[in-house]
Amino acid sequence: MQKIYLALLFLLPFISFSQEIDRSNYQLLWEISGNDLEQPSYLFGTFHSNDNEIFDFPDSLYVVLNQAEAIVLETDITDLMDEADVIKNGPTIYETTGLDWVIPERRSNEITYTSYGSDEGRPQFIDLYFKQVADNCEKDFYPLESIEDQMKIGLNKEYKKTTTEYIKMPSKEEMKKKYLEGNASDLHDYTKLSTINYVNLYEELITDRNKVMANGIDTLIQNQRVFCAVGAAHLMGGEGIIPLLREKGYKLRVVSSDFSEKKTSAENELASCRGYLYEDLRFGYSIQFSGKPKVKEEELGSRFVQYQEMGQGNTYSIRTTHYETIDDLERVAADFFKNDQLEVREYKKIELSNGVIVHEGKIIEQYGQVYWMRSFHKNEILYLVFCTGGHRFVNSNRPQKYFESFEFKKVHNEVVRLDSTIISPTKTLSVLLPKEFMEHEEENQSDKYWRAKWFNPNNGESFYVYENVLTDNSIYFTDEEFGEYLLSEFDADSIKFYNHESTSSYSEKSFIATRKGRKAYGKIRLIGNMLHFVQYTGKDSIRANEFISSMKFLGFHPIENEVQISNKVFKTSVTKSGFRPIHSEEKYGYRTTEHYFLNDVNKVISFEVYVKTFKPWAFSKKGTKQLLADQIIWPEESIPVVIDTTFNLTAKNPYLDFEIIYTSSKNRWKGRSFLNGNKIVTYSQMQPSASVDAYKSLTYLDSIVFDLETGDISTFNQELIIEELEQNGSKNINQLANKGHIDHSAALKLLFLPDSLFKLYDKYGELQGVLVSNLDTGFTSESLVDLWKRRASNSNTSFTEQLLLHFSTSESTSRELKDAINYANNNIEWNNFEGVYGNVVSSQKYFGKVKGVLEEKMKDSISWELTFLMEDAMHHEHFKSYFFSDSFEQIAMNENQGDWVTFRYFELLYEFSEDNSRLKEVIDSWNSEDDFNLGVSVAWKEILGLKTKRKTRKKVIANVFASTAYAKVMAVTNYQDASLYSYEEIIGLIAFDHYEDSFFDATKSIEYLKNITVNEGKNKVQYALYECIENKKIFYLTRKLNSEEQLPSYKDFGSDSHFFQYDHTLNESKIKSDLEKRLKEVYGIQ
Repeated sequence: MQKIYLALLFLLPFISFSQEIDRSNYQLLWEISGNDLEQPSYLFGTFHSNDNEIFDFPDSLYVVLNQAEAIVLETDITDLMDEADVIKNGPTIYETTGLDWVIPERRSNEITYTSYGSDEGRPQFIDLYFKQVADNCEKDFYPLESIEDQMKIGLNKEYKKTTTEYIKMPSKEEMKKKYLEGNASDLHDYTKLSTINYVNLYEELITDRNKVMANGIDTLIQNQRVFCAVGAAHLMGGEGIIPLLREKGYKLRVVSSDFSEKKTSAENELASCRGYLYEDLRFGYSIQFSGKPKVKEEELGSRFVQYQEMGQGNTYSIRTTHYETIDDLERVAADFFKNDQLEVREYKKIELSNGVIVHEGKIIEQYGQVYWMRSFHKNEILYLVFCTGGHRFVNSNRPQKYFESFEFKKVHNEVVRLDSTIISPTKTLSVLLPKEFMEHEEENQSDKYWRAKWFNPNNGESFYVYENVLTDNSIYFTDEEFGEYLLSEFDADSIKFYNHESTSSYSEKSFIATRKGRKAYGKIRLIGNMLHFVQYTGKDSIRANEFISSMKFLGFHPIENEVQISNKVFKTSVTKSGFRPIHSEEKYGYRTTEHYFLNDVNKVISFEVYVKTFKPWAFSKKGTKQLLADQIIWPEESIPVVIDTTFNLTAKNPYLDFEIIYTSSKNRWKGRSFLNGNKIVTYSQMQPSASVDAYKSLTYLDSIVFDLETGDISTFNQELIIEELEQNGSKNINQLANKGHIDHSAALKLLFLPDSLFKLYDKYGELQGVLVSNLDTGFTSESLVDLWKRRASNSNTSFTEQLLLHFSTSESTSRELKDAINYANNNIEWNNFEGVYGNVVSSQKYFGKVKGVLEEKMKDSISWELTFLMEDAMHHEHFKSYFFSDSFEQIAMNENQGDWVTFRYFELLYEFSEDNSRLKEVIDSWNSEDDFNLGVSVAWKEILGLKTKRKTRKKVIANVFASTAYAKVMAVTNYQDASLYSYEEIIGLIAFDHYEDSFFDATKSIEYLKNITVNEGKNKVQYALYECIENKKIFYLTRKLNSEEQLPSYKDFGSDSHFFQYDHTLNESKIKSDLEKRLKEVYGIQ
């Protein structure tokens, strides 16, 4: 919280005074009369502190304060009360938003300091004490300024050097003495002196505000007896509040001030209304605060109530949430005390007389903040009551007194009428609700949503209304499954949709669903990028029908005023201000992008401008029509649309006008893309089809103006391109080519730039490779082959690979292809030829010509990726015949190949063989001492029905590498009758191997323990539990079980697997709890 005052706010408390205080000229309490006032009002000067001695008020103050009908302060400081530490309403979510007016306790000092004093002083500082009196004694309250006005003070401080730097400023003790003496004049002078080094700060802090406050006082005292308290520095001075009121014709006199040691009757009377009983009959409780709390409605039927004692830094809070969707609220309440990030002390469970179980404890966050908290539930309402504060507070009985002040209250149970018409923020939806409904509105990067809810926890009846508007530049393309994410809380099998209706304005559907044995009825409506949703939960179908039938689409209203927008890029008119640039990291080095976006969510219309400026060296050889069309994100063929386009390619600035109507989602996207010199400009607006008539007067698309430029985006400038290559390397030109802006002719020109440029700036051949890919299919020439041979090296393999791919695309270049592969084999260490292989094996003619050189390359370098290309190629009979040949067997079984080669070779033989005769021959004659291969061999012999020795099988079981290999063979073949391991053991071995940290740790082990059942959303699922040892550390692994015991494929080897490590021994309930939390975090399961 910004520090509002300079000289009047202090971080440390004042020292107590032992010297005599002279109050003979006390000037803090003033009577205001005259000017036809029927009764006097009073003005008092405060000091913003909770120091006990500062509260030594004159007897007359209590009298006038007690008699006052209204209390007036500078501002309502309680507006800041929700800036304190907040524990959010989830069982594992705790958020600190900063108790920035509290200085944390030091270990060596038990005093907690605040911006208003310390916890040795009063709970509130003076101003909030008077606010407490107003609230607790049921007096009217008025602020003279908004909190926003005060927060702006001093934001633009400009320092000026003056001679006052050498003037000794008054100490805190001197300021306190002046205040206790009531010396308002000196307090004003000291404050003025403290601002003199800042330009206009005195005016901003004192005189300008004095005028505002004097005018406010003038208005408020006309009809009520007012007690007004402002900072003492505002009273005096040439433009103080007192002289300003006198100028308005009022008489102001100092009130005689006596200071009695005993409390006066007026003071006792004010003390009798101490405390504020907050009652909430919606959530059914009451609780005692020391003053009126701040109440904030939150999403999903949640209410947050908070009161802060800013003098001592104590915060009292209660959050209540109506949960219709959670079956086990007791577990949620208990989980608040099971967060691993928190330290919980003095935890206990208490059973109240009504059977409610209360969880209570002292919580210490990782940064040292201490809370006392209670959590409990009743009638589908979760209650979270908590408090925090300074050292004295958390170690006193005050938290317990706060907890004990909570009482359940009877919720009104009578049938209420639907007699309140509520209209959504967009003014397009109206619906009937009972009175005293709750509302919440919030906006984030992707959505603005508004919710209204009324519920009766006693009988489970609730009414819910929801409006959502997309706030980013995304779009609903279709009405397929629209809004159904809002029904995720229901059992999927219970949801039934009916009454599907599609008009020119919207699509809608009604639904009925069941949750926790209760029926819910509702309707969902899609209007462009806006959703309307209503839902009734309860037993009364007649009430449900009355509520849902009251849901009305009000249509859109005409645009009354447009806002003129002008910036360095364009001028236009739109529906509201805020058409600002969207800053994002530029993806491309050959151009800059300026992106402007405005979403008027209340009118459900968005405006967008893109300006793509090509850099001086960059160009585009795309056809103009294609270049313009590429600026639009065209809908997929499966999306129902009506598209209207108009090209004008002969205009000075060629353009494309487009309009896309998404017929099922009722969205309309309209705009223009045009060429402007070396720029491509696209501007558009998105709106619901239902708003077209209402918004027909909107001039945005017709009024937008850009500065027109000369030039041609297709100009190829070789000098500038060479300069770009020399300054920034090949990356940006590479991007230009990858985006299709370089055609065959330009690619050839660039390829034949001097060799020295590519040697210096295209070391790995990436640019040359991309340029080759932009050549016309089938094009070749001796000069191109000579160029490649001249430049080819071990480092620029991208160039080599792309050239071979190019040669492989046309049969007319088979000679060049064969020569090129031969050259690659003989001259460079090149292994990444999977792409070439995939191209040539599909052609029997090609494959026959290059098979020899490919075989030579594959003898000891078949990669994992290549084995999958071979799998695809097995559908070509000529390759399948080659794969089953002796020559390929020698390649695959070469001991220099990686283990995966023989593994995949056996797998493909099994998959594509009709009788497995060749696989049996190979396996039966295969002898390998490798642990992994031992497991592979035993697995295949078992699958093929071949015999293995018992001793060999025991070796597999004893070796984790062999066991893993055995399990993988069983998985890829989905062989479910494995003899060595169970289904759970096989999937555990595979998951452990997939996630292992140390592949070569031969001492690692995994042991299957048991199956456990956990909650995964609304479903109960089974996981296998394992104990793993690796690098002498114990881990626990859980792997989800398939009800049909289906073994995983390659892509699923590690799926649904979770590792946990603990310092303690196995605790099954802890693992189950942590697994359920992990499922929520990783998969978003609620």
